[in-house]
Amino acid sequence: MRRASAQREVNMNLAKSLLGAAAALFLGGSAAGAGDIPSLNLKYASVLPKGNAVSDVDEYYVKKLDELSGGKIKAQIFWTRALGKADEMLPMIEAGAVDFTMLETGQYSETPFLGMMNALPMVHFDDGEVVSTAYDLYQNSEAVKKELETIGARIALVRPSPGYYLLCKASIESLADFRGKKLRAYGPYVPLMWEALGAVPVNVPSNELYEALDKGVIDCAYLPPSFLAAFKLHEVAKNFIDFSFGNIELAPVVVPNVVWEQWPAEVQAIVEKATKDTEAWGAEHITKNAADSIDVMVAAGARKVSLKDADAVKAAIPDMIDIWVKRQTDAGRGEQAALVAARVREALGQ
Repeated sequence: MRRASAQREVNMNLAKSLLGAAAALFLGGSAAGAGDIPSLNLKYASVLPKGNAVSDVDEYYVKKLDELSGGKIKAQIFWTRALGKADEMLPMIEAGAVDFTMLETGQYSETPFLGMMNALPMVHFDDGEVVSTAYDLYQNSEAVKKELETIGARIALVRPSPGYYLLCKASIESLADFRGKKLRAYGPYVPLMWEALGAVPVNVPSNELYEALDKGVIDCAYLPPSFLAAFKLHEVAKNFIDFSFGNIELAPVVVPNVVWEQWPAEVQAIVEKATKDTEAWGAEHITKNAADSIDVMVAAGARKVSLKDADAVKAAIPDMIDIWVKRQTDAGRGEQAALVAARVREALGQ
């Protein structure tokens, strides 16, 4: 336990040390000058609703832009895809129709490498590790850098998602209990994990989970604790399964290149500084909020359930990186995928 705790501290410190350098790398490396800062009213698109740990980070970022610019840079956040659906975001980025947008990179055929960190369960189990690994790929993977160039965007903000957990109507205490359970799923990889455990994956958007649980469409919600609590899902499902299915890099916030290139150096420097400050604050806030959210649900009547055979559950889940590499290989991207996977495994010490 002491070794694991020490390693988590090393990962978080490494992630923090990368934030300033990463901001300069991806946001142009400009320095603030003495010129006047123009007044800007910017559009910030989020796929999330307001009122959770991650949206707190978005709001902190916007406040930092305002504060550092002396009130001249205002950004309005459009929550829950109010500016456009997922399939509309890449054209909006290309056209510069949005200034900042949270981009679900794991959902697009155009970003298979960029989206790896946003897609795979059971790979990362530490917030700092997620951030440092993501920035390593952004800085050093040619395949990832090429995708950013292709979609015409640069990374503005990286945030880890805390571990994903199940909140269930009935208790799950062992591998056998997964059999036949209808578990919330999304994307191409989470369903494979549930099927390996004998469960039935059901794709349900996060904003429909309350009703899906209440009406028996699913037996368990699958989200980080911050979102389970924010959506008040513990009102209709009382069993919090105390087993993490891993952390991911939450969809990064990007700035279209055509927007960035229009901003003067003074604005670019302010965005860089806001990025550095926000990522440092956000990493700690997200981690703490996850623990607090579990306490909130338990205080409201939920109960924590431990898996009696957690090792057997882990052993039943296939290596998700191998599955990802095979999927990319089948699509003709095997050589590049192997290089990306090797970087991730090296970061994991595998």
